[in-house]
Amino acid sequence: MIPLQQVALAFGEDSVGHLENLTYLGVTQDSRQVQSGFVYVAIPGARVDGHDFLSAAFDAGAVCAIVERISPINKPQILVKDAITFLQEWARATRAQWQDKTVIGLTGSLGKTTHKEMLLQLCSNIAPCYATPGNYNNYLGLSLSILNAPEPARIIILELGISEPGEMALLANIAQPDIAYVTNIHPCHLEGLGNVETIAKEKSEIYRALTEDGLAIINNMDDHAATFYAASTHCQQLALCNARNSLDHQSITLDEAGCPTFQFQLNGEDYQISLPCAGAHMASNAFAAAAIASHIGVPGATIVSTLSTYTGSAGRMQIRRCQQTNATIIDDCYNANPIAMQAAIHCLSSMRHQHKILVCGDMAELGDSTAYWHSQVGVWASERGIQKMFAYGECAQQMLSTFTGDGAAYTNMHHLVRAVRSELSDDVAILVKGSRASQLDHCVSALINPNVELSEELPI
Repeated sequence: MIPLQQVALAFGEDSVGHLENLTYLGVTQDSRQVQSGFVYVAIPGARVDGHDFLSAAFDAGAVCAIVERISPINKPQILVKDAITFLQEWARATRAQWQDKTVIGLTGSLGKTTHKEMLLQLCSNIAPCYATPGNYNNYLGLSLSILNAPEPARIIILELGISEPGEMALLANIAQPDIAYVTNIHPCHLEGLGNVETIAKEKSEIYRALTEDGLAIINNMDDHAATFYAASTHCQQLALCNARNSLDHQSITLDEAGCPTFQFQLNGEDYQISLPCAGAHMASNAFAAAAIASHIGVPGATIVSTLSTYTGSAGRMQIRRCQQTNATIIDDCYNANPIAMQAAIHCLSSMRHQHKILVCGDMAELGDSTAYWHSQVGVWASERGIQKMFAYGECAQQMLSTFTGDGAAYTNMHHLVRAVRSELSDDVAILVKGSRASQLDHCVSALINPNVELSEELPI
């Protein structure tokens, strides 16, 4: 942890108050998250200016604030030209001091967070671990993740997410991973990245940040594996699937709840595992996490026992139950892109329930391909035999236009929830999926508790 006085001298413009021997326990840009001993970062935004919350931050226990303009508050403040740039420089310097930690950098189109959480649980069996909290994977989030990493952690798992060209090179330069892995390449963030070839090239920049002693783990089953290899010729390379590590795709079976059982090989040893989370695609996620963890030193038997209890996180293929009717609700509303939507629909179709309903929201950042990919949702649902679809958002009609079952389009959350609530019964499975902007987590909560009156604060 770099002393604040040193941080101010190295990256700041000026400072007020006494910084000598001032210790801190964490860094946050959210005044509501400030705890005693934290540094508060005041970031001016289009709608909210962090400087307006300086008093609240210090009242909550902040020991210092990073500001773009000095406040008359008689508290320690470090003046900077740009708070986010300052955080990046601070984080880069902090990362450079980690001589006794192994940093794993993860990126890709799908499964970043799932890989991260699985690896966190797996690697915690052999050493103190820390991982990017939540979706803190952009410029600001990555910097805060590094600055808040606990000193005892010996394995650090950092998630890196991009939506524009050039972002990965900067993020990877801050993270400086020792091991890097690109999960896969699929159409997402097309509005900023344009096409999958550009996505592959930009994501592969994570490999270029590795030193010659670094390890690039290559998903050689991905269509863009050649791009991964080309970006990592300067360092060590390890194919995800090789003579001693492999996933038996033919062995993947789904139980009546849509949870996969499959066989795989690690270091030449055969294993079988049943995951308690839904989706055939979870087998690929689990195998990749297992292969990386095995390379670091987690025993195979420990990998199996740990993943056998992995239930996923909120909004990612979580099986929920309606408290009144026992209807099955598949909560996959954390985010959405075309391939993830297709995989989720496949999972819904495999479930034992007599009635299967898709509640789908808009998929964001698809650019000129928006109309095409939303029309494909109706195609996929029809091909998989989904009987009913409730589409929500600006692209609802496009999704319905190719659906052959019963369907309805909504732009009002209250109307959507009331319609879906009328379908609840113990023989119904309902998949709820959309990009975060759709706010379908409100729909999930309303379906789990159907007796609760709908709040007027629901999005319309």
